[in-house]
Amino acid sequence: MINTTTPLLPVSRRIKNAQKTFRRVRNLPLFIFVKELVSNPRNIGAACPSSKRLADGIASFVSQPNDGYVLELGAGTGVVTAALLRRGIQPDRLIVIEKSRHLADILKKKFPQVTILHGDAASLNTLLPLVPEFRFMPVSTIVSSLPLRVLPDDTVEQISRQIEQAIAENGSLIQYT
Repeated sequence: MINTTTPLLPVSRRIKNAQKTFRRVRNLPLFIFVKELVSNPRNIGAACPSSKRLADGIASFVSQPNDGYVLELGAGTGVVTAALLRRGIQPDRLIVIEKSRHLADILKKKFPQVTILHGDAASLNTLLPLVPEFRFMPVSTIVSSLPLRVLPDDTVEQISRQIEQAIAENGSLIQYT
């Protein structure tokens, strides 16, 4: 009698190895970014995700808020969020707004101690009151990666008004595109 299962073992191992590799790759920022770009291109304003080096550079401009929040607009895959946390921003002082439901869900899993809100930056006045304790502290810094140059003028105007209302009098705005 001939054993026909023997040749299948290497194929089975290859499939299992491929599945393990896919599970690792699907959590990489580049994979998440490309998947979101393909499935929802209007929500992505960049040709590629921010690098760790760029994120660290951006985070270096953010000072520690003693009396307010750091607000990140358009967090995407969370590269800048991670850099802000490495910089020493306390998770309870960081609020992240992400328009893509898929990316917001990923960010919530990746950064469970950070307040992640799914929504549009043009609606900050309705999103920020959802944060417990928000009314007791101002937004001291806003870090934005919103693709303002490609958005319609009226949307940019609305976002600008929302930022102006949200940020403290001596607050900082860091916009990178």
